[in-house]
Amino acid sequence: YSGSKLFARAEITLADNTKLTFEKDDFAMGANGFSVNKSSSSTSSFDVGGVFAGQLNIKLINYDGQLDNYDFDGAQIKAEVGLSKNDGTVEFVRFGTFYVDTQDFSGGIVSLTAFDKIGYMNEKYSGRKSGRASEFIYDICGKYGVIPNFSKMNNPNSEIELADSDLGYTDRDIISYILQITGNYGFVDDLGNFVARWYD
Repeated sequence: YSGSKLFARAEITLADNTKLTFEKDDFAMGANGFSVNKSSSSTSSFDVGGVFAGQLNIKLINYDGQLDNYDFDGAQIKAEVGLSKNDGTVEFVRFGTFYVDTQDFSGGIVSLTAFDKIGYMNEKYSGRKSGRASEFIYDICGKYGVIPNFSKMNNPNSEIELADSDLGYTDRDIISYILQITGNYGFVDDLGNFVARWYD
């Protein structure tokens, strides 16, 4: 509000458990070096049951080739944004946990595109055929190591029964259909938990 400057920070854990921290001067900020996109509905319609993955895009400065030997594929990124306060300190707020889907090394810049866990819930559904709505979501989230939060979910105890035939749908499809039935949308919050809820 007062024009204080915002700073990006990313804590990256590579597949081999190497940990790297990138601060404000490490990002190519002039070229959209740090952006987080989250939504609960598509741009052209108002969706019930929307389950959209959050996306992080970062561009890291690599003019001296200091990042050339790192493999960011599948790396976990904890994204934070900090606000410079009057006392000179910077207060950081978590913007989510993301996992690198694509990496590109070119022109002295390392470009990473990463998604939260929803972006990876694409395995073929093979779970329960009947139960409460919250039980379906709990089972699927557990498969991907995500903790569900049902505190604001509408109709979590609705009884759901799926067809006996082979559905051919993904885990994400099933979550979306259940959220449509119960009047909710779903997302992964800044702490990495899956939240089912409706608008205030």
